[in-house]
Amino acid sequence: MAKSLIPVARLLRIPAHGNLEAMAEQRQWQKPVGQARSSAGFVRGALSKELVFPLGNGWSVMTVYLSSRALSAAAVNTALAEKIARILDEEQRKVGSKEKRQLKEDLVFSMLPSAPLVTKEISLFVNQEKNLLLLGSGNEVVADAVARLFHQEQDGELRMPAGLRIPYLSGHLTERLNNWLDDDPEAEVMDELDMAPPLKMSRPNGGAALTFSKASALIDLKEGIAEAIKLAMGVQEIGITARADSLSLSLTAGTTLKSIVHHGQSYKPEKGAAALEHYANQAVFELAALENVIKRLANEFGEFETPGGGKSKPDQGEGSE
Repeated sequence: MAKSLIPVARLLRIPAHGNLEAMAEQRQWQKPVGQARSSAGFVRGALSKELVFPLGNGWSVMTVYLSSRALSAAAVNTALAEKIARILDEEQRKVGSKEKRQLKEDLVFSMLPSAPLVTKEISLFVNQEKNLLLLGSGNEVVADAVARLFHQEQDGELRMPAGLRIPYLSGHLTERLNNWLDDDPEAEVMDELDMAPPLKMSRPNGGAALTFSKASALIDLKEGIAEAIKLAMGVQEIGITARADSLSLSLTAGTTLKSIVHHGQSYKPEKGAAALEHYANQAVFELAALENVIKRLANEFGEFETPGGGKSKPDQGEGSE
């Protein structure tokens, strides 16, 4: 199967930073110390050896480490049980609920510094001219940690990155499917993009979800889709193919692009002197294709917006017309 350098993509609008290199220098990664459970910070790229490496077409790549102490509840509970047993044996008394809570807090405090450290490496693709960050992860915890690294204080005001998404995308996708069923299931659903399995649908308030993954085309799922829509289910995730870009992916209702595959140019890491150039060329190729798909999605379903409701075209920076 074809492999992508950027298999997951999530867009954020970041505050303008005059000097990314200086910002990254100040916010470099360090191990969590003392009772800190986690830490996040910038590190030098494994290939580039730089905090900010320019790729081309306005894009640069940065690398972040996210670390956390893996102190399991089971380990704490085992230590707590042993502590309570010793008190019962040595002091001949039972431990009350209030004391038990305090003992547990004390154990966490003492065990945390020596707990195993788990570190994730996350690639970030930044377009400083457009104030865009493409995050190679769909995880909310990762997105929040990365967003905090790009904060900026200006005139006494704290400015934070904000996720970019198409509002009411689930409703737009569901409506498009419903119109497709009513009109002509043999016709194309969109002009420049194709909808395809896998398809996941559920009610807005949660509950059971229906997942269609084995079919090769939507036409094979029309009866199941019609039944799901009758049950007031909306699209939570659907396959998208961009014909002009030879690219396929899964689009979530939160506008995260997952399972990205570039059928025309698979990524195969190289070693030696050519490794960095090969990486940069592949990144530029994939980013250009993703920018095209993002523009096509905006044309089909509306402009990307931040949570505050501010409209923002993906190819424009702050203050652009």
